Amino acid sequence: MNKQRWEYLDFFKGFYIFFVCAGNITQMNGTFWMVPDYIPMGDLSWIDSISAKLLHYFFVPELNVMFTMIYGHNIYLWMSRGFSVGDFFKRTITLMSFGLIHAAFFYWGDILFIHGVISVGLLFLIKTTSRFDIKLFIILCLYLISSDIYLTFFHKETFVSSISVNEHLKYGSLPFWDLVVYRFKDFYAFNFYRMFNWESSKYTLITFNAMITFFTVMVFGVILGKCRLFEKLEKNSSYKSIFVMTIFFLFGQYLIYLYPSFKGSSYHFRIFFNIFFVILIINEVYYRLTPNWIKRFVILSGKNTLTIYIGGNILGAWLLSAYGLGLYQKIGPFVLFLSGAILYFLLTFLSMRFGFLPLEILWRGIVYAKK
Repeated sequence: MNKQRWEYLDFFKGFYIFFVCAGNITQMNGTFWMVPDYIPMGDLSWIDSISAKLLHYFFVPELNVMFTMIYGHNIYLWMSRGFSVGDFFKRTITLMSFGLIHAAFFYWGDILFIHGVISVGLLFLIKTTSRFDIKLFIILCLYLISSDIYLTFFHKETFVSSISVNEHLKYGSLPFWDLVVYRFKDFYAFNFYRMFNWESSKYTLITFNAMITFFTVMVFGVILGKCRLFEKLEKNSSYKSIFVMTIFFLFGQYLIYLYPSFKGSSYHFRIFFNIFFVILIINEVYYRLTPNWIKRFVILSGKNTLTIYIGGNILGAWLLSAYGLGLYQKIGPFVLFLSGAILYFLLTFLSMRFGFLPLEILWRGIVYAKK
Protein backbone atom coordinates (compact mmCIF):
# COMPACT_ATOMS: atom_id res chain seq x y z
CA MET A 1 0.00 0.00 0.00
CA ASN A 2 1.74 3.17 -1.14
CA LYS A 3 1.51 6.52 0.60
CA GLN A 4 -0.47 8.18 -2.19
CA ARG A 5 -3.16 5.52 -2.04
CA TRP A 6 -3.64 6.01 1.70
CA GLU A 7 -3.79 9.78 1.21
CA TYR A 8 -6.42 9.32 -1.49
CA LEU A 9 -8.56 7.24 0.88
CA ASP A 10 -8.14 9.81 3.65
CA PHE A 11 -9.20 12.52 1.18
CA PHE A 12 -12.26 10.43 0.29
CA LYS A 13 -13.14 10.02 3.99
CA GLY A 14 -12.53 13.70 4.68
CA PHE A 15 -14.78 14.75 1.82
CA TYR A 16 -17.49 12.47 3.13
CA ILE A 17 -17.18 13.30 6.83
CA PHE A 18 -17.89 16.99 6.19
CA PHE A 19 -21.43 16.19 5.03
CA VAL A 20 -21.91 13.68 7.85
CA CYS A 21 -20.83 16.13 10.53
CA ALA A 22 -23.00 18.91 9.12
CA GLY A 23 -25.91 16.72 7.97
CA ASN A 24 -26.35 14.46 11.00
CA ILE A 25 -27.25 17.37 13.27
CA THR A 26 -30.14 18.30 11.01
CA GLN A 27 -31.45 14.71 11.19
CA MET A 28 -31.09 14.67 14.98
CA ASN A 29 -33.62 17.50 14.95
CA GLY A 30 -36.26 15.22 13.42
CA THR A 31 -36.45 16.96 10.05
CA PHE A 32 -36.25 13.82 7.94
CA TRP A 33 -37.21 10.91 10.18
CA MET A 34 -40.49 9.11 9.56
CA VAL A 35 -42.83 7.75 12.29
CA PRO A 36 -44.31 6.76 9.82
CA ASP A 37 -44.58 10.15 8.05
CA TYR A 38 -42.11 13.00 8.09
CA ILE A 39 -42.01 14.73 11.46
CA PRO A 40 -43.30 18.30 11.00
CA MET A 41 -41.33 21.25 12.31
CA GLY A 42 -44.05 23.82 11.93
CA ASP A 43 -43.47 26.86 9.76
CA LEU A 44 -39.95 27.03 8.37
CA SER A 45 -38.23 30.15 7.10
CA TRP A 46 -37.52 30.25 3.39
CA ILE A 47 -33.84 29.48 3.92
CA ASP A 48 -34.68 26.53 6.19
CA SER A 49 -37.17 25.18 3.68
CA ILE A 50 -34.59 25.37 0.88
CA SER A 51 -31.91 23.83 3.13
CA ALA A 52 -34.20 20.95 4.12
CA LYS A 53 -35.03 20.15 0.50
CA LEU A 54 -31.39 20.33 -0.60
CA LEU A 55 -30.28 18.07 2.24
CA HIS A 56 -33.07 15.59 1.62
CA TYR A 57 -32.76 15.33 -2.14
CA PHE A 58 -29.00 15.72 -2.63
CA PHE A 59 -27.02 14.84 0.51
CA VAL A 60 -28.96 12.31 2.57
CA PRO A 61 -29.12 9.57 -0.14
CA GLU A 62 -25.31 9.41 -0.26
CA LEU A 63 -24.64 9.76 3.47
CA ASN A 64 -26.22 6.40 4.26
CA VAL A 65 -23.92 4.33 2.09
CA MET A 66 -20.61 6.12 1.48
CA PHE A 67 -19.28 5.27 4.95
CA THR A 68 -20.29 1.66 4.38
CA MET A 69 -18.39 1.42 1.10
CA ILE A 70 -15.30 3.08 2.60
CA TYR A 71 -15.49 0.80 5.63
CA GLY A 72 -15.59 -2.38 3.51
CA HIS A 73 -12.73 -1.08 1.37
CA ASN A 74 -10.58 -0.28 4.40
CA ILE A 75 -11.28 -3.64 6.03
CA TYR A 76 -9.92 -5.42 2.95
CA LEU A 77 -6.83 -3.17 2.76
CA TRP A 78 -6.24 -3.55 6.49
CA MET A 79 -6.45 -7.36 6.39
CA SER A 80 -4.29 -7.54 3.26
CA ARG A 81 -1.47 -5.89 5.22
CA GLY A 82 -1.09 -9.06 7.27
CA PHE A 83 -3.36 -8.47 10.26
CA SER A 84 -4.84 -11.63 11.77
CA VAL A 85 -8.44 -12.63 12.41
CA GLY A 86 -7.81 -11.91 16.08
CA ASP A 87 -6.70 -8.39 15.16
CA PHE A 88 -9.87 -8.01 13.09
CA PHE A 89 -12.12 -8.93 16.02
CA LYS A 90 -10.18 -6.64 18.35
CA ARG A 91 -10.72 -3.81 15.89
CA THR A 92 -14.39 -4.68 15.38
CA ILE A 93 -15.22 -5.01 19.09
CA THR A 94 -13.54 -1.66 19.73
CA LEU A 95 -15.63 -0.04 16.99
CA MET A 96 -18.83 -1.60 18.35
CA SER A 97 -18.00 -0.35 21.85
CA PHE A 98 -17.59 3.19 20.53
CA GLY A 99 -20.91 2.73 18.73
CA LEU A 100 -22.84 1.61 21.81
CA ILE A 101 -21.57 4.54 23.87
CA HIS A 102 -22.30 6.92 21.02
CA ALA A 103 -25.84 5.55 20.54
CA ALA A 104 -26.77 5.73 24.21
CA PHE A 105 -25.32 9.12 25.10
CA PHE A 106 -25.46 11.16 21.90
CA TYR A 107 -27.29 9.82 18.84
CA TRP A 108 -29.53 6.78 18.47
CA GLY A 109 -28.86 6.75 14.70
CA ASP A 110 -25.29 5.48 15.30
CA ILE A 111 -23.81 3.47 12.42
CA LEU A 112 -20.60 2.19 14.06
CA PHE A 113 -22.12 -0.71 15.99
CA ILE A 114 -24.18 -2.19 13.17
CA HIS A 115 -21.30 -1.85 10.72
CA GLY A 116 -19.08 -3.73 13.11
CA VAL A 117 -21.61 -6.56 13.33
CA ILE A 118 -22.15 -6.83 9.58
CA SER A 119 -18.46 -6.57 8.70
CA VAL A 120 -17.83 -10.00 10.24
CA GLY A 121 -19.21 -11.42 6.99
CA LEU A 122 -16.30 -9.83 5.11
CA LEU A 123 -13.88 -12.32 6.68
CA PHE A 124 -15.17 -14.90 4.19
CA LEU A 125 -14.24 -12.63 1.26
CA ILE A 126 -10.65 -11.81 2.14
CA LYS A 127 -9.24 -14.76 0.16
CA THR A 128 -11.96 -15.19 -2.46
CA THR A 129 -11.40 -14.09 -6.05
CA SER A 130 -12.68 -10.76 -7.33
CA ARG A 131 -14.80 -12.71 -9.85
CA PHE A 132 -16.63 -14.46 -7.00
CA ASP A 133 -17.11 -11.13 -5.18
CA ILE A 134 -18.56 -9.49 -8.29
CA LYS A 135 -21.03 -12.37 -8.80
CA LEU A 136 -22.09 -12.12 -5.15
CA PHE A 137 -22.48 -8.35 -5.48
CA ILE A 138 -24.67 -8.70 -8.60
CA ILE A 139 -26.90 -11.32 -6.95
CA LEU A 140 -27.41 -9.15 -3.86
CA CYS A 141 -28.11 -6.07 -6.02
CA LEU A 142 -30.73 -7.92 -8.06
CA TYR A 143 -32.44 -9.12 -4.87
CA LEU A 144 -32.52 -5.63 -3.36
CA ILE A 145 -33.79 -3.95 -6.54
CA SER A 146 -36.48 -6.61 -6.98
CA SER A 147 -37.46 -6.22 -3.34
CA ASP A 148 -37.88 -2.45 -3.81
CA ILE A 149 -40.31 -3.03 -6.67
CA TYR A 150 -42.23 -5.66 -4.72
CA LEU A 151 -42.56 -3.57 -1.54
CA THR A 152 -43.60 -0.47 -3.47
CA PHE A 153 -46.16 -1.88 -5.89
CA PHE A 154 -47.24 -5.35 -4.69
CA HIS A 155 -47.02 -5.38 -0.88
CA LYS A 156 -50.27 -3.66 0.01
CA GLU A 157 -49.96 -3.61 3.79
CA THR A 158 -51.12 -0.43 5.50
CA PHE A 159 -49.18 -0.01 8.73
CA VAL A 160 -50.24 2.27 11.56
CA SER A 161 -47.29 2.90 13.85
CA SER A 162 -47.75 2.47 17.58
CA ILE A 163 -45.43 5.46 18.02
CA SER A 164 -47.16 8.79 18.38
CA VAL A 165 -46.11 11.52 15.99
CA ASN A 166 -45.42 13.65 19.08
CA GLU A 167 -43.37 10.91 20.76
CA HIS A 168 -40.17 12.31 19.29
CA LEU A 169 -40.60 15.54 21.28
CA LYS A 170 -39.14 13.68 24.27
CA TYR A 171 -35.73 14.24 22.69
CA GLY A 172 -36.01 17.89 23.63
CA SER A 173 -37.61 17.52 27.07
CA LEU A 174 -36.30 14.45 28.96
CA PRO A 175 -33.56 14.83 31.61
CA PHE A 176 -30.16 13.29 30.89
CA TRP A 177 -30.47 9.72 32.20
CA ASP A 178 -34.08 9.31 31.08
CA LEU A 179 -32.97 10.45 27.64
CA VAL A 180 -30.11 7.92 27.64
CA VAL A 181 -32.61 5.10 28.23
CA TYR A 182 -35.06 6.46 25.65
CA ARG A 183 -32.33 6.98 23.06
CA PHE A 184 -30.96 3.47 23.53
CA LYS A 185 -34.44 1.97 23.15
CA ASP A 186 -34.80 3.78 19.83
CA PHE A 187 -31.39 2.53 18.75
CA TYR A 188 -32.38 -1.07 19.57
CA ALA A 189 -35.79 -0.76 17.91
CA PHE A 190 -34.42 0.85 14.76
CA ASN A 191 -31.61 -1.66 14.19
CA PHE A 192 -32.84 -4.94 15.65
CA TYR A 193 -36.35 -5.08 17.09
CA ARG A 194 -38.12 -4.27 13.83
CA MET A 195 -36.16 -7.03 12.09
CA PHE A 196 -37.69 -9.74 14.25
CA ASN A 197 -41.04 -8.19 15.17
CA TRP A 198 -43.64 -8.98 12.51
CA GLU A 199 -46.15 -6.38 13.72
CA SER A 200 -45.47 -4.96 10.28
CA SER A 201 -44.05 -7.41 7.75
CA LYS A 202 -43.26 -4.46 5.49
CA TYR A 203 -41.16 -2.66 8.11
CA THR A 204 -39.47 -5.93 9.04
CA LEU A 205 -38.51 -6.62 5.42
CA ILE A 206 -37.27 -3.04 5.00
CA THR A 207 -35.08 -3.38 8.10
CA PHE A 208 -33.79 -6.77 6.97
CA ASN A 209 -33.02 -5.31 3.53
CA ALA A 210 -31.15 -2.43 5.17
CA MET A 211 -28.75 -4.93 6.74
CA ILE A 212 -28.30 -6.69 3.39
CA THR A 213 -27.68 -3.27 1.81
CA PHE A 214 -24.88 -2.53 4.26
CA PHE A 215 -23.25 -5.89 3.53
CA THR A 216 -23.68 -5.47 -0.24
CA VAL A 217 -22.05 -2.04 -0.22
CA MET A 218 -19.21 -3.40 1.94
CA VAL A 219 -18.72 -6.16 -0.64
CA PHE A 220 -18.44 -3.44 -3.28
CA GLY A 221 -15.78 -1.76 -1.14
CA VAL A 222 -13.84 -5.06 -1.04
CA ILE A 223 -14.13 -5.33 -4.84
CA LEU A 224 -12.71 -1.81 -5.17
CA GLY A 225 -9.72 -2.90 -3.13
CA LYS A 226 -9.08 -6.12 -5.02
CA CYS A 227 -9.51 -4.56 -8.47
CA ARG A 228 -7.57 -1.39 -7.53
CA LEU A 229 -10.33 0.64 -9.15
CA PHE A 230 -9.22 3.95 -7.65
CA GLU A 231 -5.85 3.74 -9.40
CA LYS A 232 -7.54 2.88 -12.70
CA LEU A 233 -9.90 5.84 -12.37
CA GLU A 234 -6.91 8.16 -12.01
CA LYS A 235 -5.90 7.32 -15.57
CA ASN A 236 -9.27 6.93 -17.24
CA SER A 237 -11.77 9.31 -15.63
CA SER A 238 -13.24 12.12 -17.72
CA TYR A 239 -15.43 15.17 -17.37
CA LYS A 240 -17.82 13.77 -19.98
CA SER A 241 -18.73 10.76 -17.84
CA ILE A 242 -19.32 13.02 -14.83
CA PHE A 243 -21.49 15.34 -16.90
CA VAL A 244 -23.66 12.45 -18.16
CA MET A 245 -24.02 10.97 -14.67
CA THR A 246 -24.89 14.40 -13.26
CA ILE A 247 -27.76 14.68 -15.74
CA PHE A 248 -29.04 11.24 -14.73
CA PHE A 249 -28.67 12.07 -11.02
CA LEU A 250 -30.60 15.33 -11.30
CA PHE A 251 -33.28 13.67 -13.42
CA GLY A 252 -33.65 10.91 -10.83
CA GLN A 253 -34.00 13.38 -7.97
CA TYR A 254 -36.59 15.29 -10.01
CA LEU A 255 -38.61 12.09 -10.51
CA ILE A 256 -38.52 11.49 -6.75
CA TYR A 257 -39.92 14.97 -6.24
CA LEU A 258 -42.72 14.40 -8.77
CA TYR A 259 -43.57 10.75 -8.04
CA PRO A 260 -43.17 9.51 -4.44
CA SER A 261 -43.54 5.88 -5.56
CA PHE A 262 -40.40 6.26 -7.67
CA LYS A 263 -38.42 6.91 -4.50
CA GLY A 264 -39.23 3.51 -3.02
CA SER A 265 -39.11 1.47 -6.22
CA SER A 266 -35.72 2.87 -7.30
CA TYR A 267 -34.08 3.15 -3.87
CA HIS A 268 -31.28 0.60 -4.24
CA PHE A 269 -30.72 1.31 -7.91
CA ARG A 270 -30.12 4.95 -6.95
CA ILE A 271 -27.81 3.92 -4.09
CA PHE A 272 -25.48 2.00 -6.39
CA PHE A 273 -25.65 4.68 -9.06
CA ASN A 274 -24.86 7.38 -6.50
CA ILE A 275 -21.84 5.46 -5.22
CA PHE A 276 -20.27 5.43 -8.69
CA PHE A 277 -21.29 9.06 -9.21
CA VAL A 278 -19.68 10.30 -5.98
CA ILE A 279 -16.52 8.24 -6.59
CA LEU A 280 -16.07 9.90 -9.98
CA ILE A 281 -16.60 13.39 -8.54
CA ILE A 282 -14.17 12.91 -5.65
CA ASN A 283 -11.65 11.37 -8.02
CA GLU A 284 -11.76 14.46 -10.25
CA VAL A 285 -11.51 16.82 -7.27
CA TYR A 286 -8.52 14.94 -5.84
CA TYR A 287 -6.46 14.50 -8.98
CA ARG A 288 -7.35 17.55 -11.06
CA LEU A 289 -9.01 20.40 -9.22
CA THR A 290 -7.80 20.63 -5.64
CA PRO A 291 -5.05 23.06 -4.59
CA ASN A 292 -2.48 21.33 -2.35
CA TRP A 293 -3.42 23.21 0.84
CA ILE A 294 -7.10 22.23 0.46
CA LYS A 295 -6.11 18.65 -0.30
CA ARG A 296 -3.97 18.51 2.85
CA PHE A 297 -6.81 19.99 4.91
CA VAL A 298 -9.32 17.38 3.70
CA ILE A 299 -6.81 14.55 4.14
CA LEU A 300 -6.27 15.54 7.78
CA SER A 301 -10.01 15.49 8.41
CA GLY A 302 -10.09 12.03 6.82
CA LYS A 303 -7.48 10.84 9.31
CA ASN A 304 -9.75 11.97 12.17
CA THR A 305 -13.19 10.85 11.03
CA LEU A 306 -14.07 9.16 14.33
CA THR A 307 -13.63 12.32 16.41
CA ILE A 308 -15.37 14.49 13.81
CA TYR A 309 -18.29 12.04 13.42
CA ILE A 310 -18.94 11.63 17.14
CA GLY A 311 -17.99 15.25 17.88
CA GLY A 312 -20.66 16.53 15.51
CA ASN A 313 -23.30 14.45 17.26
CA ILE A 314 -22.10 15.59 20.69
CA LEU A 315 -22.64 19.14 19.47
CA GLY A 316 -26.09 18.17 18.18
CA ALA A 317 -27.04 16.55 21.49
CA TRP A 318 -25.93 19.65 23.39
CA LEU A 319 -27.82 22.01 21.09
CA LEU A 320 -31.06 20.02 20.99
CA SER A 321 -31.39 18.17 24.32
CA ALA A 322 -32.95 19.49 27.51
CA TYR A 323 -29.65 19.08 29.39
CA GLY A 324 -28.07 21.44 26.82
CA LEU A 325 -29.72 24.38 25.10
CA GLY A 326 -33.01 22.53 24.57
CA LEU A 327 -33.49 23.73 21.00
CA TYR A 328 -35.10 20.54 19.64
CA GLN A 329 -37.62 21.50 16.93
CA LYS A 330 -36.96 25.16 17.76
CA ILE A 331 -34.08 25.63 15.36
CA GLY A 332 -34.06 25.06 11.63
CA PRO A 333 -31.85 22.88 9.40
CA PHE A 334 -29.87 25.81 7.97
CA VAL A 335 -28.41 26.89 11.33
CA LEU A 336 -27.85 23.27 12.35
CA PHE A 337 -26.02 22.45 9.11
CA LEU A 338 -23.92 25.59 9.52
CA SER A 339 -23.11 24.62 13.13
CA GLY A 340 -21.92 21.18 12.04
CA ALA A 341 -19.84 22.70 9.23
CA ILE A 342 -18.15 25.13 11.63
CA LEU A 343 -17.32 22.26 14.00
CA TYR A 344 -15.83 20.28 11.10
CA PHE A 345 -13.48 23.15 10.23
CA LEU A 346 -12.53 23.76 13.87
CA LEU A 347 -11.68 20.11 14.49
CA THR A 348 -9.73 19.87 11.24
CA PHE A 349 -7.72 22.97 12.13
CA LEU A 350 -6.91 21.30 15.46
CA SER A 351 -5.74 18.23 13.58
CA MET A 352 -3.35 20.46 11.61
CA ARG A 353 -1.81 21.44 14.95
CA PHE A 354 -1.85 18.09 16.76
CA GLY A 355 -2.06 15.45 14.02
CA PHE A 356 -4.48 13.02 15.62
CA LEU A 357 -7.51 14.08 17.65
CA PRO A 358 -8.54 12.47 20.99
CA LEU A 359 -10.69 9.57 19.76
CA GLU A 360 -8.15 8.64 17.07
CA ILE A 361 -5.42 8.55 19.73
CA LEU A 362 -7.62 6.31 21.89
CA TRP A 363 -8.56 4.12 18.90
CA ARG A 364 -4.96 3.65 17.81
CA GLY A 365 -3.87 2.96 21.37
CA ILE A 366 -6.39 0.12 21.65
CA VAL A 367 -6.33 -1.38 18.16
CA TYR A 368 -2.60 -1.14 17.50
CA ALA A 369 -1.42 -1.86 21.07
CA LYS A 370 1.34 -4.42 21.19
CA LYS A 371 0.41 -7.79 22.63
